[in-house]
Amino acid sequence: IDTIILPDTLEEISANAFLGSSIRRIYIPDSVKVIGECAFSECPNLEKLIFPNSLESIPGNLCSKSEGLTEVYIPGSVQEIGKHAFSNCKQLKSVTLHEGILSVETMAFVKCTSLEEIHLPESATQIGEWVFAWCESLKRAALPSTLTAIPSYTFYGCASLEAFEIPDGVKKLGCSCFTGCRSLTEIDLPDGLSAWEF
Repeated sequence: IDTIILPDTLEEISANAFLGSSIRRIYIPDSVKVIGECAFSECPNLEKLIFPNSLESIPGNLCSKSEGLTEVYIPGSVQEIGKHAFSNCKQLKSVTLHEGILSVETMAFVKCTSLEEIHLPESATQIGEWVFAWCESLKRAALPSTLTAIPSYTFYGCASLEAFEIPDGVKKLGCSCFTGCRSLTEIDLPDGLSAWEF
């Protein structure tokens, strides 16, 4: 199956619904309010996902190991991106996020080795450990001033990260959050920073 068009009466996509399938494109209607874990995991041919405005959360492992995925659009209705949601999506180059997102959980984008840029909107107040670790092509990352901490291993192994400004609201840096960032030559620390774990 190459393309799937879901009916506009559908409200839920169950866990593992398309796990390991050969689909390339899927059209998700605005009627869908819930998507289960691993629904699009290990789909090697899946190229693009546009999530509907009715969705409030991206579950854990939703697209993990879907190595052909290149583009993801996440609307402002989504408040949370779960653990490992896009981990090991090695061709993922474009992630569009909007105001409304509150948290991005542990390892959500770990090993997205083609991702070059990420911008978290000001609505985000929390990110998890290892969230962008081993994103080897990541050159630019913008985090919101609403964050109070950058957790451990956030940018671990991001060898291409060239420029990074720690938001003024950050008071704590976790251990090894910039370890392996070989291209990063300078970091400006905010005046309010009170702790940096080693």
